[in-house]
Amino acid sequence: MLRDLRLGLKIGLSFFVVLALLSVVLGVGIIALKKADEGITRYEGLARETNFSGLLQANMLMVRMNVLSYLDTQNDNNLTQYKAYLDKMDTFLVKSRKEIQQPERAQIIKSLETSITKYKNAFSSVVSLTEQQNSILNDQLVPQGEVMGEAIAAIIKSAYDDNDAKIIYHASHVQEKLLFGRLYASKFLTSNTQQDYGVAINSIDTKLLEKATELKQYLSNPTHQSLLSEFLTAHQKYVRGLNDVHQLIKDKNELINNTLKKIGPQVAKSVDDVKLSVMAEQDILGSEIKTNTNDSINLTLILSFVAILMGSIAAYLLTIAITRPISQAVKAANQLAKGDLTIEVTSSSRDETGQLLASIQGTATNLRNIIATISGASIELASASQELAVVTEQSSQGVVNQQTETDLVATAMNEMAATVNDVASNASNAAGAANQADNDASSGSQVVEKTILAINNLADRVNESSEKLGEVEHATLNIVKILDVIRGIADQTNLLALNAAIEAARAGEHGRGFAVVADEVRSLAQRTQGSTQEIQNMIEQLQAGTQSTVAVMTQGRTQAAESVDQANETGRALQAITQAISVINDMNIQIASASEQQSSVAESINENVINVKHIAEENAVAANQTRASTAEIALLSEQLKELVDQFKI
Repeated sequence: MLRDLRLGLKIGLSFFVVLALLSVVLGVGIIALKKADEGITRYEGLARETNFSGLLQANMLMVRMNVLSYLDTQNDNNLTQYKAYLDKMDTFLVKSRKEIQQPERAQIIKSLETSITKYKNAFSSVVSLTEQQNSILNDQLVPQGEVMGEAIAAIIKSAYDDNDAKIIYHASHVQEKLLFGRLYASKFLTSNTQQDYGVAINSIDTKLLEKATELKQYLSNPTHQSLLSEFLTAHQKYVRGLNDVHQLIKDKNELINNTLKKIGPQVAKSVDDVKLSVMAEQDILGSEIKTNTNDSINLTLILSFVAILMGSIAAYLLTIAITRPISQAVKAANQLAKGDLTIEVTSSSRDETGQLLASIQGTATNLRNIIATISGASIELASASQELAVVTEQSSQGVVNQQTETDLVATAMNEMAATVNDVASNASNAAGAANQADNDASSGSQVVEKTILAINNLADRVNESSEKLGEVEHATLNIVKILDVIRGIADQTNLLALNAAIEAARAGEHGRGFAVVADEVRSLAQRTQGSTQEIQNMIEQLQAGTQSTVAVMTQGRTQAAESVDQANETGRALQAITQAISVINDMNIQIASASEQQSSVAESINENVINVKHIAEENAVAANQTRASTAEIALLSEQLKELVDQFKI
């Protein structure tokens, strides 16, 4: 099936196979790259998720650190940093919600938003409670504590001035409990523990009131009583403020312990879970990308090997399909160039190379038939020229005989003219001479008829030779047409080779083999053109020889026609002689009385004989010319045979 395809289609199919295989390899590569790109895109997405989870984790850590620092120091700078990191946290949560689409992680991010909101609200409450605590501390505890301290100090000083040891003693106990209570109150404000609060409230409330009651019993001085009353009023406010602070700290500790300290680690753990989930997926995806990449590389290598193998097989088959017929065509063309027409080229393919081989075989067959025809025609021409030479020789001999007979007639006429005056006495001799002249005239007439017949045969042979030469000339014209066909095929082959060379040049390295084949085809076409030119030159020589032969044959035919006309005139002259002799025989009885008329008739006969002699001489010249033409035809037939013998049929 492949060898029946056209050469261009074979080349196109080979390129199509290579391109198809390259397309498959390219498609596999594109699919692999697409998968790798998808994997990288997913990996980049996971990297962004990891980045966001890391940012969330870092910012949450900073938020918690600032919260803890604020709880320890109540430093506004920590509160400012807390708000800044919390704003970043909110921003990253919004971005993470858009970026993280995996359901489980998205749910965690969504829960983070709720937890962060709770954390933020709780810390806001803690800040508010801390501010209230600080407000009570600054507006109530510190001032009232100072009032109590100043009042009890004034009582002690006044008692000292009064040298009242009991008041100093009991006032000192009150002052001791006050200082001890305020100390633990301050410690409670720092530690926020229930134990410190209990110690503080027990000292500053229960025990201090007991000591104040004992002190009151010894105070009789109104000033001392007024100072104690002021002390007790401040004490009530202080205790109430401490209880309020205790409640605030209790609420704050509840928020810290039940909300901040729980939500913070939960958020950190959730962010860490997201990060670990992303990292686990990254590990799986990285392994998948690596596996897919290795599989794609292996598949690409396998397909590339298959493509190279199939491309090589296609190139080999195409090269064999082209070079073998081309080699046969080159061999056949070389045999044709050497004149060997016995070649037998067989091809089962129907492509351009098969058509080229079929054309070469057809050309060889046609040339063989034409050369055989020309050879037969040259043989017939040689035979006809030989026959023409024989006929010409016979005509020449007849003309010689005619000249001899004419000389005899002329001699007889002269003798008759010389003895015309003695006619009467030699009548019987004259009658005998007349009979002899009649016989001679009859013989001359027969010779003339033979000459006319020979010349007509010569003219027929010349016509046959002309017709044969016309057939030869027609055959040479057919050869020229066939050579034109061969030249057209060679030109088409050369153009086809040029197109193949151009396509091979476009194909680059893949078309190098096709370029070599194209060069061989072009070389074959050039050698075919050269052989065609040589054959055409030989045919032109043959045509020139044939045309010269035809011209000579035409001239011989014209001269033969002139000889026939002259022979006819000779025949008519001999008929006139015969008639004259008949008249002489008829008039023998009147010879005596018509001697003068006989003399005149003898003169006329003598003139006619002279004319016949001249005609015979002209016939001899024409016969010689015909013989020369016949020799020239024979020479041309030999040359034609030599040209034909150059071909081996």
